[in-house]
Amino acid sequence: MSQHSEHTSATAEVGRRSHDLQTVNRVAAILQLFSSEQTQITPAVVAERLKLNRTTAHRYCTAMASAGILEREDEADGYSLGELMVRLGAFSMGQRRVLEIAAPIMADLAARTGATALLSLWGGTGPVVARVEEPRGQSVTVTVRVGTQLELRAAQSIVFLEFHDDQLAVNRLITALPRALVEEIEAGRHAARTKGVVSALSEMGTAGLASPVFGRYGICASLALVSTSLALVDSPESGMAEAALLSAAERITTEMNGCFEQHIQSSQSHRTP
Repeated sequence: MSQHSEHTSATAEVGRRSHDLQTVNRVAAILQLFSSEQTQITPAVVAERLKLNRTTAHRYCTAMASAGILEREDEADGYSLGELMVRLGAFSMGQRRVLEIAAPIMADLAARTGATALLSLWGGTGPVVARVEEPRGQSVTVTVRVGTQLELRAAQSIVFLEFHDDQLAVNRLITALPRALVEEIEAGRHAARTKGVVSALSEMGTAGLASPVFGRYGICASLALVSTSLALVDSPESGMAEAALLSAAERITTEMNGCFEQHIQSSQSHRTP
């Protein structure tokens, strides 16, 4: 390939990237036109506010409606937020809500058990720690940083794998794992659907107990206790820790308008041969 051809190809690639960025920026700018006072827009409004010609504004509105970002209204040339945006908004609000609801319940759970309480949200390929409540007055405390993505063998991960609504995606995540790890995860999933609690030991000598938190439509978070394995799993108080965790998960679920027992039973029925 000649230097001229390489230069032409590179220039074209830069042009495509610039066009893609411009498209994303314009879509974002159109969405920013919506507010509590402005619940509908028209191509004319888009053209005026964003300094676009009418044809370009109409093309963007039509394309965004086709993607579910906007929805065409019956009124003349009007558009409102589409199903995709409404669904994402509800999901985002649900995440905020579960964090707010869980905070005092987690603090109480940590105080009662002497273990660190964690709340994790699903991050696409595994749970991400979103909130941490440490017990006070403990000489040794096991903790995890907010933002940590947990490995799939963690108790909270296993809870999500069992109750996640997209089991095809779950199977894709598990398929590539070593057989011994898959068997470990499957044993944990069985515990999740029969007891509502999963226990897992790490190679670092720490232990985790986890339970699902459900919203109206399914799992929205996983609640866990982490401590030393001796304190959380191998002591006479371990049964008390499980009961306290289950109670806390059920309380948060109720506040999230979910039904703990219903989702547990549904998972059991789906796995019954």
